[in-house]
Amino acid sequence: MKTTFLHFLLFVSFLSFGCREEDNPYKEFEQERLAQLAAEKHEAIRQLAQPVECSDPSQWNVAEIETECGSSHIAYHNSTNKGKLLEMIKDYNLLMEIYRPYVAPFIFCLSYRPALGVKCEDGRAIVKYEETPN
Repeated sequence: MKTTFLHFLLFVSFLSFGCREEDNPYKEFEQERLAQLAAEKHEAIRQLAQPVECSDPSQWNVAEIETECGSSHIAYHNSTNKGKLLEMIKDYNLLMEIYRPYVAPFIFCLSYRPALGVKCEDGRAIVKYEETPN
């Protein structure tokens, strides 16, 4: 009984993953177009998320975003329209699902680390992470 239930869960997970890819509007795009769109969309997200210089870290938050390497984070200002930002990130994440397999094998990726918050450096909002032990 337990094994059957686990198989059922795996099957449902497989189906839902497959449906997501089938519904992905970027699935038919070529690698070059995906790269161009990724750069454009990431810059649009950054411009929306970071409309002002960073001088007070308490005015900033962190949102999760996909990259070529997997999950990462982006800092966004309190004045940012969070709903619009999350919509843009969701769209960007769909693009990354298709683009990542093209480039991930050829780039160096750091392992995922949870975000600790935001710090201001030279007017830029920088996501803080735990230091990795050497």
